[in-house]
Amino acid sequence: MKHYMKLIAILAVLFTMLTLNACQTGMPTEGETKPAFVNPHSIETGDCLVHTLENEVCATCGWEYQVSEGLEIGVDTYSGQYLVLGRGECTDTQIYLPTTHDGNTVMGVAIGAFTGDETLTHVVIPEGMTVIGDSAFSRCNRLVSVELPSTVQTLNRALFEGCFRLTDIVLPEGITSIPDSLFSGCSSLKSITIPSTVTNLHGWAFKKCLRLTEITIPEGVTEIGNGAFEGCRDLTTLHLPKTLTTLSGTTFKDCESLTDVHYSGNIAQWCSVRIDFQDASPTMLAENFYVEGARIEGDITLPEGITAIGSFTLAGLRNVTSVTVPASVASIGDNAFKDCEKLAYLVLQGSTHAGSNPFPNTAVKHIYLTDTREDALSYIAYWAGACKSAGAEFHYGDAWEYDENGVPQLKEE
Repeated sequence: MKHYMKLIAILAVLFTMLTLNACQTGMPTEGETKPAFVNPHSIETGDCLVHTLENEVCATCGWEYQVSEGLEIGVDTYSGQYLVLGRGECTDTQIYLPTTHDGNTVMGVAIGAFTGDETLTHVVIPEGMTVIGDSAFSRCNRLVSVELPSTVQTLNRALFEGCFRLTDIVLPEGITSIPDSLFSGCSSLKSITIPSTVTNLHGWAFKKCLRLTEITIPEGVTEIGNGAFEGCRDLTTLHLPKTLTTLSGTTFKDCESLTDVHYSGNIAQWCSVRIDFQDASPTMLAENFYVEGARIEGDITLPEGITAIGSFTLAGLRNVTSVTVPASVASIGDNAFKDCEKLAYLVLQGSTHAGSNPFPNTAVKHIYLTDTREDALSYIAYWAGACKSAGAEFHYGDAWEYDENGVPQLKEE
């Protein structure tokens, strides 16, 4: 009996300790539901699960924004402005930057101020600050979230490079550029909204953001730089603007999960996009390519008015079976139709010059030219050999005609 009573007493103590621990850590007790506050601008701290700041006061618990003490603040050598120069003697893991210091307005964060900081987990940059220097938070390997003010209009290169735990950040509307390596190596970043004001997206901006699944490039962006999305292995859906003119280098290299590409312009606009290399061609990777909401597949006729088909622009379209190229097209770039696995028929309605091999790894068996053999030979001689070696047959204007369905047919002899 004594042993039994002793066991009961021990169990009672353990139960009390567990209950207290649950209360102290904020864990809900039985029958109690702790509200989950979801806000990208919120910081995990204090008695709240998170603080939701409104005018520097938490709307949930009334906590007031408290500036971190001990930060190194002074006149920046390069800009001559008062900036946060580094951690200084501050030991906080969650840092709240000040707007003033010794009567001076603090304008932002200096170049490399927190580079390689191994204790920083959260940072709030208050409204009014306008400057964040290059690499200011690069390689902060414990940084989880950042709050940026609307007053910051320019982000600088490598700002969050290598912050592999970063999950939450909202880019301020008004910035016009996504600089080099901005989020390179941020492998925990699952989503990002690029502001509508952005017009330039530079190299390696999202390189190896392994968990990004969908990205929308806003209208106004003209060029996506070399390696911008290289190694984004979970990226499945890509939205491209009709303002796009250039895709460079290894833009989409190793984006092995890409399945759907949506282009807001028309097919004529897409054909004029300059694609430097096959790793910059999203159609080489994606299963589905949509133009103005319609999937490009089957028999397609390019509209009159197109003057050129660029290298790699129609490459990798696995479900296209035939293409009719209008007389307005004067040139077809190298690899323009590379890896179009089902492309069997090609109709060239004009005197179209082409690169040395516009059709590698395709199923093209018949190429119809509206010119007679004698005229056609003057401009196809330097690419016909590559097509013929791949098994393609050439049919000239005096050897074929369209049937009642608009399909080219060889004339009966």
